[in-house]
Amino acid sequence: MDKNRSIKKSIITVGFEKTSMILFQFISSIILARLLEPSDYGTVAMLAIFISLSTTIVDSGFGGALVYFKDVTKKDYSTVFWINLLLSVSLYILMFVFADPISIFYNTPILSDLIKILGLTIVFNSLGVVQFTILYKNLEFKKIAYVSIITYILSAVIAIIMAYYGYGVWALICQQVLSSVLKTCFLFGLNRFIPAPYFSYKLLKKHWNYGNGLFFSTILRTIYDNMYVQLIGKYCTIVEAGLYNQAKKLKDIPTNLFSQTFSYSLFPIFSKIEKDDIFYIKYKKVNNVFAFVCVPIFLIIGLLSEPIVIFLLGEKWLGSSYILQWLSYGSIFYIFEMVNRSALKAKGLTNIIFKCDLIKRLFGILLILILVIYYNIVGVIIAYCINSFIGWCVNSYILSKRITYSFFRQMLDILRYVLYTIPPFIVAIIFNEKVSSNIYESLLGVTIIFSIIYLCLTAIFHDKSFCFILSTIKNYFRKR
Repeated sequence: MDKNRSIKKSIITVGFEKTSMILFQFISSIILARLLEPSDYGTVAMLAIFISLSTTIVDSGFGGALVYFKDVTKKDYSTVFWINLLLSVSLYILMFVFADPISIFYNTPILSDLIKILGLTIVFNSLGVVQFTILYKNLEFKKIAYVSIITYILSAVIAIIMAYYGYGVWALICQQVLSSVLKTCFLFGLNRFIPAPYFSYKLLKKHWNYGNGLFFSTILRTIYDNMYVQLIGKYCTIVEAGLYNQAKKLKDIPTNLFSQTFSYSLFPIFSKIEKDDIFYIKYKKVNNVFAFVCVPIFLIIGLLSEPIVIFLLGEKWLGSSYILQWLSYGSIFYIFEMVNRSALKAKGLTNIIFKCDLIKRLFGILLILILVIYYNIVGVIIAYCINSFIGWCVNSYILSKRITYSFFRQMLDILRYVLYTIPPFIVAIIFNEKVSSNIYESLLGVTIIFSIIYLCLTAIFHDKSFCFILSTIKNYFRKR
């Protein structure tokens, strides 16, 4: 199978998984948001940074190293498995001990019990890291998709039942714990890798040397990504933290679809491309296709943020609509920051990723701290948009020094699709304000009008990404 077919198949398979997850997340989010309160989501959001940091520390970049190196054996997998387990158990004990001080810091007593239960996900997730990596390295995306979809459905159903019977925040906690348990069990069942009683410091050092830059970079990114809701919870209110967290969750659905589709499906393929000229051609093509799809979608979400929130979550969540609007606009550049990051990772430049992220995230955290003090939650939103743009600029510039895809060319490629969206954006605004009389007309009318005008413009100018997607769809149905 050639590279083009591998890329298409990977994108389609991972895209199917992510699209299915979007559907199920939409359904479960609608139901849970109507059964729970903003304060429930705000409380859980305060714990996200501790779980995310612990999960990152457990992986320590070893998963990426196992994918990157071609001469991996069972000894490598066993070494990484045991170090992951050791780290996860140690971190859970640490979280258990500091659960009370954390709850006192946030002046929320229930956090102590929540941390002790939610922390179990760290241990369960660590057991599945190597299992997932083996499937991922072997491009077994269908199996990964089945695991993700089935796990999410089962855990969401249990959470909805608990929320219905009044368990409140515990419904969200149970959903995460059950998801980690089920996912690990399914991964073991599909992969059947049994770790050997073997540990090699030499192999550990080899994988650490590759993954340490990625590890520290991910640590910084995790702190940075969770800093927003932590500062809102500390300097604003738990309710505002819940509103922000729910808006972020809605924004993350398309964001994760696009960024993870590239990272999961294309990283193992791009990491095998050794010639820079081939890497440039393939990457530029993928980057343009993502721009063709991402730019209009995030603009539509921003434009329809209020009816989206009312339709999906209900009137009590209306305060999160303006947050969703600006997070969506800022996410356009965040997507391409992540795409460029994956490209640098595929080139083995993990130390450079860490150095870049160190500068970006330290600046980002400083900007958030300053703006949240003066402008409260609005300052946090402004900081997100500014940081996303700066993050993309830095990654694009560094990538331009490694392949012949210049920073100016990357900027023009994205700007081209922004220009395509200006006419449909203006027409959609006029329709939304002058014609539509309810949220259903807004959702359908704006989406249809925007999409038709946008696609017509790209067709008129014979856009390469439009032609590529159109030919891919035609070839698919011809084979059917």
